[in-house]
Amino acid sequence: MKNLVAVQEKVTKAQATVKAAETALAAATTAQQAAAAQQKQAADAAQKDAANKDLQATAEQAAKSAAELEAKRKTAEAGLAAAKQALVAVTAEQVAATKAKQAADAVVAKADDLIKVVTAQANPQHVIDTLYVRCLSRKPTAAESKSLGTILAASKAEEHQQVVEDIFWSLLNSQEFLFNH
Repeated sequence: MKNLVAVQEKVTKAQATVKAAETALAAATTAQQAAAAQQKQAADAAQKDAANKDLQATAEQAAKSAAELEAKRKTAEAGLAAAKQALVAVTAEQVAATKAKQAADAVVAKADDLIKVVTAQANPQHVIDTLYVRCLSRKPTAAESKSLGTILAASKAEEHQQVVEDIFWSLLNSQEFLFNH
């Protein structure tokens, strides 16, 4: 669950980055278009009055400004592309995390069903045998049966299901389960 929340936070950040990059690109494009229009006006004015050095300098400055703004626009465009790629990557991560959570939820649901069936049985030895066979594909050893039987027998009726759940989860988290299954 923590992993899914973290991935969702990454997606939100990536979406914000894409939005900011789109805004920056739009601003850069608008500025570049304005500079290009100003440069065209200055170039037209300088062409009409070729002797006017001030108009020529203004046209050159406008051309330089337009080129700088075009470079900024291209940088913003590249930033937007990178932000979109990052969003695609974290979205794929989110999908994988969601699928993993769904699979884990299905396992937990099956485990809950098994625990309900097992706890409904009155014989503690049968409960222990069933848990071992379902989790480890083997019967418990005599020592395991004895120690867990004592724990189950000592539990109160209202604690019985919780004790069975604890045994079940301890088996699922055991080294034997992790390495053999």
